[in-house]
Amino acid sequence: APRASSANPRPASLVQVMSALAGVGLRSNALTTLTLLVCTSPAGAARLSPVQMQQLLGACSAVGVYSGALWGVMAGRVRQHVATMPPAQLVAVLGSLAGAAHYDAQLVGEVCAQLAHPHALASLTPAELVQLTWAVAFLGAGVFVQWQCPVSELAAGLGEMSAADLALLLWALAVQQHVLFEPGTGSSSQHRRGGRARSLRGRSRLQGSAADGEGWSQADDTHPALELLRDLLARVARISPQQV
Repeated sequence: APRASSANPRPASLVQVMSALAGVGLRSNALTTLTLLVCTSPAGAARLSPVQMQQLLGACSAVGVYSGALWGVMAGRVRQHVATMPPAQLVAVLGSLAGAAHYDAQLVGEVCAQLAHPHALASLTPAELVQLTWAVAFLGAGVFVQWQCPVSELAAGLGEMSAADLALLLWALAVQQHVLFEPGTGSSSQHRRGGRARSLRGRSRLQGSAADGEGWSQADDTHPALELLRDLLARVARISPQQV
């Protein structure tokens, strides 16, 4: 780090080294400080590509480096390129924000809007879908953006998910409580409020009730979201103690 500091290092090189160290769980305080100072300056940030900025966010999240001001600069830089970033990179951005518990409502909203398109969801692996669902749940994104859980994509990928992915997905669905959303109603603030207010435990009390136009009937037992939940619970129940 001292040698790099005196050599006017390239921001991209610093990001590459920091990402490599983070990948094996190592952290250099001196190198981290230098990297953030260089990469979050106006000149340094301008020299980083969206991918490199996402890598920097991920590395900082992985090694537990956080500064609200510095993260704000990095998130602002990423925000300029959300429309052109591949879906997998956008999921990684959300995961980094969640890992660092950094709440940038504008960035999260724009990323969720991009990922809500069917073609974007279709390009994600099952593991990426789980990371997306977890990050949205952790950040509370469903509260302030028009987000609907990708039920069909998650259901199709259950067979390829690891035990850790299955457990994480179950947690994310429970936190979001989006599992009860009807298809096509995720954009309604009324339905969002209703979905947040409901719990899975309270579903039996809602059956047959149509007082607010959102009641459940016996026919709803075939709802795709409930089928996803049943399948997920069955798979989680088969996780062995060794896998846990």
